[in-house]
Amino acid sequence: MAKYKSRKLPNRYGTISKLSGNRRKPYIIKGFEGYDDDGKIIRPIIGYAIDYTEALGILSNYNKEPYDLDYANLSTKDLFNLWYADLYNKVKSKKLGEKRYKGYKSTFDKYFKTIHNQKYILLKTNDMQKCFDECIHGFSTKTNMKIIFNGLFEKSQDLEMPIKKNFVENCYIGEKEDSEKHIPFSTQEIKKLWNNIDNTENIDLILINIYTGCRPNELLEPNEIHFEERYFIGGSKTEAGRNRIIPIHEKIANLFKKRFIDSEININYRKYYKSFLAAMNKLEMNHTPYDCRHTFATEADNSKLNDLCIKLIMGHSVQDITKGVYTHKTPQQLVEEVNKIDF
Repeated sequence: MAKYKSRKLPNRYGTISKLSGNRRKPYIIKGFEGYDDDGKIIRPIIGYAIDYTEALGILSNYNKEPYDLDYANLSTKDLFNLWYADLYNKVKSKKLGEKRYKGYKSTFDKYFKTIHNQKYILLKTNDMQKCFDECIHGFSTKTNMKIIFNGLFEKSQDLEMPIKKNFVENCYIGEKEDSEKHIPFSTQEIKKLWNNIDNTENIDLILINIYTGCRPNELLEPNEIHFEERYFIGGSKTEAGRNRIIPIHEKIANLFKKRFIDSEININYRKYYKSFLAAMNKLEMNHTPYDCRHTFATEADNSKLNDLCIKLIMGHSVQDITKGVYTHKTPQQLVEEVNKIDF
């Protein structure tokens, strides 16, 4: 979590200070309870925090009232840090996943740069729309951006800032991608990928993506790898999709080993996305990363894989109660099934 630049807090609000030494929670938070008989301030310790942002959230909850800040000069980043501190309580109460919590911070850092230091009270629709327009990603990322903007507005209302309109409501973030728009790679295109694996960056990842059917972010963060048994544990998004068994097709076993076992080089989604587009441009193909998953689903159906196995591998929910409760598939069965795909 990024370091929050400390600022002068209101009188009688409490204090936040950093303790010396190597501590897991180096920030100490003290409240304000008045003065003793000698006129000294009574400051009870109300907690400790990992960083300044968390400490500010704890102190805010302790006071249970709006901050007495100079709202006219409160920057968008200042307001975000206050809102983000409140979110931490949802993480601790399991109402918000830690991955999504950190994702909001990452999204704000990347796509709100043009307004970080701008006074929040002066933001209008055009300022917000510019953030959306400069975002290179799709509907999902822009939806998270809108959630952040809505959170900032709600926080401004909690603080009784003189802002009456949520301007993000007038912004356009595009339409949700239709899954029918995803085009599977053809057999000829897959052969072309194999033929260029040694001269085009990250083609191995594209092929692994195609043969596993993972969502791109799932592919880049495998949880447990059982290479000898030819499967790994991974997945995200839905209850059915998390921590599922994903078999490693025999054709990409060596690629998987080189990438995820022999190599210590990690790659994030942003870099993968950029290299994917570069590869498509070089090879004169027109695809998106999600087309890899669509290709797997199409070929699995064409190869007549067991319907339940397809759902388990891809992390789809099993609607049939009998199958969901009484039918179990071992990792080896899933590996044998996925090897039926031949392209």
